[in-house]
Amino acid sequence: FLWQKECLLQLGINEALSRGESHIVVTDADVLFETPYSWDRIMQTFEAYDWFQPYETASLEYSDGALDTPSAMSFADPVRYGAGHPGSCWAGTSAFFRSVPLYPYALLGGGDVVMTHLLATCWKHGASSKRFADLAAYICDKALFPQLLPSILEWAKLAGHFTFRYGHTTGVHIRALDHGSRKSRGYNSRYSHWLGTKPIPQKDYFVGPQGLLTWRRRPNKWEDEVVAYFRSREQSSATEPLTAGA
Repeated sequence: FLWQKECLLQLGINEALSRGESHIVVTDADVLFETPYSWDRIMQTFEAYDWFQPYETASLEYSDGALDTPSAMSFADPVRYGAGHPGSCWAGTSAFFRSVPLYPYALLGGGDVVMTHLLATCWKHGASSKRFADLAAYICDKALFPQLLPSILEWAKLAGHFTFRYGHTTGVHIRALDHGSRKSRGYNSRYSHWLGTKPIPQKDYFVGPQGLLTWRRRPNKWEDEVVAYFRSREQSSATEPLTAGA
C-alpha cells in the first residue's frame, strides 16, 4: 500500500478535518522527535506558519551510511531543489489542508518533493510563473517522471489561488530510524528503472471515489513494477543490485 501513501494520508487528514481539528501533524511512523518539548515548539510554530516542516534538522539512518540534513524549508526562499530534506513529517492548519490536497500521483515516492520545493516556489513566484514551470519540469525529469508534469501544473493552479505562510520549526531535531540502504531506494533513479512507457494521471490511473489510486485497466504492467520497487526497498542491501523493473 505504500504507493497509495498520499491518498491514505489524505483520508486521515479528511477525517481529522471532519472532527474539527485545527492543527494537523503528518509524520512517518519511524520518526523520533529527539528535542525535549518538541511539541511545545511545534504548537508555537502554528502561530507563525500555515504549512511547515516541524523540525530544523534530521538524522536519517541508512545501512550504507547515516545522513544528517536540515529541513528543506529552512533555506532562504525560494528553496533550492536538492537542498535539505523534504520528507519525514509536515504540519498544517485546517485552513491549509482544506484548501490544498496532497499531491497523489507520485507512485514510487517523491510526493514530499512536490509538497515542499514546489509549494514554496508556487507561493513565492506564482503558479503561472516561468520559474515555477521550470522547477516543476526539472523535478519531473530528475526525481519523478515527465508524464507527471501536466498533473503537477494543474494541481499548482489550485494551490496558487491561496497564499499561505510556510517554513519550519526551529530548534527541533528528528531521527528517522533504519531506512535500509539509500542504494535500494534509488531516490534519484527509481523511476528510471521502469520499463517502457510511464502511466499518465487521469488517463491510466486516477483518484477513485473511495479516495484511492485506481487503475483504468487491469491487469497492467505498471502495478507490478510499483510492487517490485517497494519490495526491492525491503529486500535489497547496500551491496545488492536492483532487479529489472524495480
